[in-house]
Amino acid sequence: IITLMGGYLPTFSYEILLNELRGVLDFCIIGEGEISLLKLLHTLNSKKDVGSLKGIAYLKRGRIVCGGKGEEIEELDKLPFPYRGRIRKEASILISRGCPFKCSFCTIRNYYIHPYRFRSVKSVIKELEYLKFRGVRRIKILDDNFIPSLAWFEELYKKMRIHKLNQIYYEAQLHPLKILQIPRLLWMLHK
Repeated sequence: IITLMGGYLPTFSYEILLNELRGVLDFCIIGEGEISLLKLLHTLNSKKDVGSLKGIAYLKRGRIVCGGKGEEIEELDKLPFPYRGRIRKEASILISRGCPFKCSFCTIRNYYIHPYRFRSVKSVIKELEYLKFRGVRRIKILDDNFIPSLAWFEELYKKMRIHKLNQIYYEAQLHPLKILQIPRLLWMLHK
């Protein structure tokens, strides 16, 4: 069995994890993992040496090998919707990656290579409709910072009302400056 970790912790602390979990953890995914993971699995399946594969860190003869951050997907609409299996009344979605702010205390700006990226309203509506069809009544938006722009959100808000998706309970993180810059966002979010 091969074990690997991805996300913020392994991206920023792969040396510690690989050394402390020696013999338990085989690989760390550095940065976004979709492309790196596929390349790693292909390499392992073909029994080739992992070498310095981008986005992968591991121990080789007791020394850490890291290929740096992996490739990122620029157009998030190209990603398929995640496998859902049995859906209950709650689900989560991801609309964007990154954050447009550069807060000194936050690691998000160091995690991503590309600037703030987000899915199209059309793609988000399609996934929300699917979740509603499956009986979901509560959706957590996993974005580090929801609402790319007022124009994007106004379009989403309008389409949600048209498709009656505003009857679902939503939970999301939002940078406080967004509300201060655009006070009517609070009114729209409340509706």
